[in-house]
Amino acid sequence: MLKKMFKVNYFLVILLELFLIISSIGCIGKTKNYQTSKDPTDPNFEVITMKTFDLKSKYFTFNYELSKWDLQEWDITDAPNRLALVNKNYPEGQCVILPGTTGLGRSEGNQVIEGSLVTTRYSARTLDVFNPIGIQLLHVVGYEVEDFPYIFEVRMPTKDPDQCVAEAQAVVSTFDVEKTVEPATTTT
Repeated sequence: MLKKMFKVNYFLVILLELFLIISSIGCIGKTKNYQTSKDPTDPNFEVITMKTFDLKSKYFTFNYELSKWDLQEWDITDAPNRLALVNKNYPEGQCVILPGTTGLGRSEGNQVIEGSLVTTRYSARTLDVFNPIGIQLLHVVGYEVEDFPYIFEVRMPTKDPDQCVAEAQAVVSTFDVEKTVEPATTTT
């Protein structure tokens, strides 16, 4: 009888371990690399806290207006950091912000205009990318904090790109990053 109970318990333990292994495998690749919270100063906005695609980066935040943007998780091939803010005023995917991305290199024949974006906390370098016939394809904003890049890529619609850039800059301008605080030292 004792042998039979041992076999049943052993079987249950193995079954439980198998269940835990299978459930943990199902979660691989589905973990969120960001957190959302309501903006304490305005309930119409949400705050995203995340890292860039490089896990060595610090956590950064930005706010977006819930009535204008839809937060989506995309495949890594379409969004290097898997997160996309899709503007609700344009057809699906035509005005999109990809936060914390790798940035794109220059494509042959495209024109790039450099600029800057100055916020209350930071200044960023901007790149506006146009195809050979003058249609704006991308607006890229790159912050550099403590020698680490934080890049926001804005994919543009063919119609009314200026409105897309204006609405995207309202989001990108709220960028903030966790600062490293050096311990105070005193000399005696």
